Amino acid sequence: MVYFLGRDVDVFITTESTQDNDAIGVSGGNAHKLTNGQTGATYEDAGTYMFAPSMNSAAAVSGGRIKDMTGVDLSIGVSDSDVGPYFGQITTQKIELRKEHTVSLTRKKSNLSWDIIFAGPCLSTQYDLTNGTTKDAAYMGPRWGLSSVSGSATDGLMGISNGNFNPKFAPALSGTNSIFGYRVHLRLKNGAEAYTVRNAIITGHTVSINADGTQEETLELFSNVAPRLQTGSNTFYTTLTPQTEL
Repeated sequence: MVYFLGRDVDVFITTESTQDNDAIGVSGGNAHKLTNGQTGATYEDAGTYMFAPSMNSAAAVSGGRIKDMTGVDLSIGVSDSDVGPYFGQITTQKIELRKEHTVSLTRKKSNLSWDIIFAGPCLSTQYDLTNGTTKDAAYMGPRWGLSSVSGSATDGLMGISNGNFNPKFAPALSGTNSIFGYRVHLRLKNGAEAYTVRNAIITGHTVSINADGTQEETLELFSNVAPRLQTGSNTFYTTLTPQTEL
């Protein structure tokens, strides 16, 4: 486990897509698909909050920086399986299956965007109605990112996912990569190194209040896809994840 104070790192959340209009945010009390340009004070004043832009450029990724961060907890574990015992070997052996990453992000609570991202509702016209229903959209947040749909999303290509399928079957436009989940970029303040957690899903959201009345909220994301380390000043790892890695 590694813990960073908010002043030590910058954290950026993006979707796993490289298409400009495959961002996810909150507008009008619903989780929406947005464009990368819908970010900044002007949109926030109008009640539109960017949660995860797409990663079609470094500038777009920068639009997903989490403001007012107070802490980041990065936990790395292993999923394994017991085998044996076998003849001549009386102890049970363990086989490592894959790594597990849990990222807990804590910020000062300033709006309801994370509540809606976790618990919904989603705008039904932008929901993946191929794998879900309008009833699902009313009470589920976009915890699984995007998925490929036929006709239910506004652009006819990608919709807000309900996670009701194998992550391998959330193809990008190329058909050989997956856009399942979110990508978390943890960059040191010197801007020269970024640890990238890929294809992460949102698994928890909590709100706490301190004795002095200050409210904080924590969003938890989980992934078992191998991470990537990106080096170079102010750069991010934006290569799509092959379906074979999920």
